[in-house]
Amino acid sequence: MNRQEFRDRAPLPYPEFVALCALLMASTALAIDIVLPAMLVIGGALGAQSENAAQLVITAYLVPYAVGQLLLGPLSDSFGRKPIMLAGLAIYAVASALSIFATSFEMLLVLRGVAGFGAASGRAAVSAVVRDCYAGRDMASIMSLVMMVFMVVPILAPLLGQALLGLISWHAIFWFMALFGVVLVIWIVTRLPETLAPENRRPFRVNSIIDAFKTVVSQRASLAYALGGAVFFGSLFGFVNSAPQIYIQLYDLGSLFPLAFSAGGLAVAAASLINSSVVQRLGMRRLSHLAIMVFLALGLIMTVISGLSEGKPPLWVFIIGTIFMFTCFGFIGTNFSALALEPLGAHAGMASAVFGFLQMGLAGILGAIIGQFYNGTTIPLFIGFLCCGIASLGCVLWAERGRLMIEP
Repeated sequence: MNRQEFRDRAPLPYPEFVALCALLMASTALAIDIVLPAMLVIGGALGAQSENAAQLVITAYLVPYAVGQLLLGPLSDSFGRKPIMLAGLAIYAVASALSIFATSFEMLLVLRGVAGFGAASGRAAVSAVVRDCYAGRDMASIMSLVMMVFMVVPILAPLLGQALLGLISWHAIFWFMALFGVVLVIWIVTRLPETLAPENRRPFRVNSIIDAFKTVVSQRASLAYALGGAVFFGSLFGFVNSAPQIYIQLYDLGSLFPLAFSAGGLAVAAASLINSSVVQRLGMRRLSHLAIMVFLALGLIMTVISGLSEGKPPLWVFIIGTIFMFTCFGFIGTNFSALALEPLGAHAGMASAVFGFLQMGLAGILGAIIGQFYNGTTIPLFIGFLCCGIASLGCVLWAERGRLMIEP
């Protein structure tokens, strides 16, 4: 397939298709990263029991987001991608708007969960939309571009959250999320055609869903890569949970926190761009397996440095170390997803839902555990990175029967 044929398979003009897919998936990154500068302020204003408890604004969103994919993915296989995305985004927008009026921390957590459930439609349906149009390395290539655009959101969202917090209040952050959801609804209604052909739709029956679920989880390699991606991304969410306290309290960065946090997003975006360019030539396994091993080596180095510096490495060492570690994400996330989905084209919606549930649910829980171990030092974070990397490598070895970096 030449480059023009590759682009012509997109249901929209190619740049617009990549941008829309990226922003649909980015609704979750926005909902997480835009609140980070205000996390401690929100917790204090609404009566969170402790600063570590304020991290639950992240977990409360992620767990329903994961569970929602189990329902919304099969629904997209039955009724099409477009109506499911529209319904989910409407829920996301309404719940975000209602969060402005939360009168307690518990009420906010409930609304965050509802918003997360709605946003699950973007994750479940977008992966299936791309799989409807592409497969194998082509899918990995386009998902890398989606990830590159997607990573602009974690770079800009904390800066935007800090600006809204400083200029208005934390309530403005939720107004912005609601508006973001409305814009996506309008974009999909007016521009995106349905990508699931009627003859490929599967009846929405409980038995059909159970059978499809069994098919998905019975594929050893697919399940192993999904679990490997889940535990790997647990380290990322551990960082997200801990970052406000590390940067704002431990390193006393104050309003400069978004700039330091965004450095990791730039690293992932750059790595995703490189991955999209070389994955078709080098292969998904070579790139992702090498990235896992580099991540483990860096995790060990940073754990030792953190221990020797009594849990507070020099700020420049912490930032550079995490930047190099985040670079590995650009070579792992999209490649693992493509490797997991590649054998399951006939069950793309269900597969995307199951893998999304495993990845985001398990990653969110692992991230919460790492965050709750925060003790005023960086040591729990880097130990968490190391443990997640080891577990992810174990999943890869299971998927590939003990072999690494060998393409079929």
